[in-house]
Amino acid sequence: MAYTYDTEHRNAEGNLHGKHISSDPYEGKVILEHYYDNGLLTQSVHYTYHVNNLSSLTGNYKNGEPFHGYFVTFNSMEIPVIDVLEHGELVGQYTTTMEELFKVDYTGDRSLLEFTKCEIKNGIHWRGIFHSMCRVQEAHMLISEFVEEGKIVRVELWLLAVHYAERIQLAFQDKGYRIFKEAMPDMEDDAMDYRARSIEVTFEDEHSGKLTYCVESELIASYDFRHSSLQDPLLAKQSTILYVRKDNAGAYMQRFNLAINQQLYETSMGYNAPLLSSVFLNLNQQLVPHFTEHTENDYSVLFNHRSVSEPLGMLVLNEHGKPFMGEQIEWLENFFRCTHYENGTVTWVEKSPGLEKLQNLIEKYS
Repeated sequence: MAYTYDTEHRNAEGNLHGKHISSDPYEGKVILEHYYDNGLLTQSVHYTYHVNNLSSLTGNYKNGEPFHGYFVTFNSMEIPVIDVLEHGELVGQYTTTMEELFKVDYTGDRSLLEFTKCEIKNGIHWRGIFHSMCRVQEAHMLISEFVEEGKIVRVELWLLAVHYAERIQLAFQDKGYRIFKEAMPDMEDDAMDYRARSIEVTFEDEHSGKLTYCVESELIASYDFRHSSLQDPLLAKQSTILYVRKDNAGAYMQRFNLAINQQLYETSMGYNAPLLSSVFLNLNQQLVPHFTEHTENDYSVLFNHRSVSEPLGMLVLNEHGKPFMGEQIEWLENFFRCTHYENGTVTWVEKSPGLEKLQNLIEKYS
């Protein structure tokens, strides 16, 4: 990290030496002190942030590396992280939330930031808030996981771009998770819908479950789903099947028992559609992700289904569970077969030893 000092002091060899101060350019108060010995940083003192009722945070360095005390760093989203070291070992950490940053930046006084203590046990996030970042199309996504006793209980997902910031949240439940956006009653814009929305995913087992999308307490749409490999037969019931290519293998998701409020659905998917509607549509274009509270999760799939899988085709089964419209893709011992149906009639059949070639053949007919 590069630092800017009010005045630099260098010794005869041209190395930084002695006490260096950084002051607030507007108020003039000291925000940071660094002490150097012939170019090596030996101590830092931060005055902006406060934890444990300390008026300043002091960290001592050994051979120019953090060794003992409190050390302030910033992630790429400018969220401060305070590492606590004892004799070179990380023993604690403090950080804050994006919501808290927005609140404090409005006042301009970052000394008011409230920090949360974070614990790491045996390299595992044990308690507190842990941030990570990724790119989602034209925006950055800040992922803030809230952890208790080694389990992720809640996640804040912030989409951030120029003049734009929006948050949705994810909370883990007994058999799945709930993605939600809280109501914003203070917002005044007739073109936007600021009511509370939620998507609930409940798994019966690792490969099947139910997905429900609601606005406030009203159902927009719901369906049961089942994931399986291309070797497994379809359930003979009225349904829609999505075929995907993932990790050079094929799979499908069968959706059935669809319930939909047509009026609410059309409103939710129309002009200025809420962010959670985009998430719902993305979930419909992939195998429903099995996020868990104990593992590393790729939350970017909520906004970009193509980051983990590539759609191959769609098939509709009629009320008798028979193919009616679209492509049925099967693995038959040593090759893939795609059978295209229109109104229950076979119009073409293609075979291929590989999925990529089969995908090209399907696109040829599109």
